[in-house]
Amino acid sequence: MKGGIRWKYINPFLHKNGSKYPGLVCIFPEGKSGLFQQRQILHKFFPGVFQIATKYKIPIVPVATFGFQKAVPLLKNFEREHSPPFPEIGSIIPFPFKLKIEFGEAFELDNFYDKTLTKKEEWWIANHIIRSKVAALRSKYT
Repeated sequence: MKGGIRWKYINPFLHKNGSKYPGLVCIFPEGKSGLFQQRQILHKFFPGVFQIATKYKIPIVPVATFGFQKAVPLLKNFEREHSPPFPEIGSIIPFPFKLKIEFGEAFELDNFYDKTLTKKEEWWIANHIIRSKVAALRSKYT
């Protein structure tokens, strides 16, 4: 089985009775890093971002990054299941380029808290609500 959320890693940070650490998790909802020639493309989002936000009733902060495809070009992705991080070919030595990270306004999916949705509905929300907010941030620089 590839992909998917490993709740045992996320739960200690976000569960109200969980860890002593602050509740902050950063994910890339696309599920992968794009190769050098595709890094500027905003691919489809997986519904895990929706599932995390609604399970823990937490806000989402959309983030857009710029310049990483030049500073850390990925030349080859390796298919692997949930395993410890492994540097992709090309990501070991960063190059000196300016990077930009922009944080959008936090929002909540409170209309969906405590509701059971189909996978199709979760995919729709991830791509038409959440992804559109990231796309709006990115559009300022493209």
